[in-house]
Formats: sequence, structure tokens, C-alpha cells
Amino acid sequence: MTTPALIDARTGELAAVAQMPWYVKTLSVSQPLHFGDYGGMALKILWALLDLATIVILGSGLYLWLVKRRRPA
Repeated sequence: MTTPALIDARTGELAAVAQMPWYVKTLSVSQPLHFGDYGGMALKILWALLDLATIVILGSGLYLWLVKRRRPA
């Protein structure tokens, strides 16, 4: 993790060190999950295939719903 530090510009000495708040640590940990920067190319391909499967299922369900709505009861 990155720790914020305040450096005195005149002397170059370390003036203060602050601890990162818990929510910033949580965001830092979740960043690779959000941007897909983990697991390598194999996991990215797997996620892409699962995304495509989800889109196909959504599309087919929407198609079936629209066809059923058009049919007279």
C-alpha cells in the first residue's frame, strides 16, 4: 500500500507520515477487481465468454417475451 508522507521542500526531511483511511485501503484493494488487472489473459477470456453467454441468455429471453406479447390471447 502507499503511505502518504509530507516532505519539507527546503530541507528534504520527512515532516509527517499519515495513515491511509480504511475506505482508501478498501478502494485500493478492489481496484484490480474493477479493472480486471488480475488472473492473466486466461481469466479475461473466461470472463469475456461468460459475458457473451449472459448477453445471449438476456437476448433470447427478451425475444421470447416480445413474441409472446404479440400473440393474441
